[in-house]
Amino acid sequence: TMAALNGTNRPAGISLRDIALRRGLTERLVRLYEQQISYVADLEAARNRRTELAHEAQTWTGFAEPRPHSVLLLDALREGIQMERLEIANGENALVMLARLIEDNRNNLDQTEEKIRRFNEQFERNPNINDTDNRIWLRELERLHSQTISAAIASLDLERQIRQERIDGSRIRLGLLQQQAVIAGASAAFSDGDREM
Repeated sequence: TMAALNGTNRPAGISLRDIALRRGLTERLVRLYEQQISYVADLEAARNRRTELAHEAQTWTGFAEPRPHSVLLLDALREGIQMERLEIANGENALVMLARLIEDNRNNLDQTEEKIRRFNEQFERNPNINDTDNRIWLRELERLHSQTISAAIASLDLERQIRQERIDGSRIRLGLLQQQAVIAGASAAFSDGDREM
């Protein structure tokens, strides 16, 4: 019953620690749902950025400035290439960590679901035991735990998708920068503007 789930009407035998855990899980669940809402917007922005980068790479036809191209331009392109490679490497490391966190949470979810299954079996075997309110309260605590873990997995998966979109965008940008560096490098020279700097 709802009264059994309310921390102020806790059944006998439910510890203050369990009540604090329930409150903490509820607050975490709310934060995870808020995070998911934020991540959905971030994912859409990352997809849009990747699409823009792909369009830019496909439509680029050359530099606006005539040859010879500035050595400073070539240096800036090489620096951009290094930065994109670093972004890709960091993003791939983050993907590995996220995959581990998702797997750990899935294992925790399996364990929590097993506890819920055992609670349900106890109810079926002994429906008239005196501590029914206590067992219902503890089962609902495990269900809340399960919901929180599921929400964490969903948040981590959204974060993984965002990282993947950013990596894909960096790869597109890297390809464009490499193409530009080849063209600029073929005719790079110190321009009058470079010499004045």
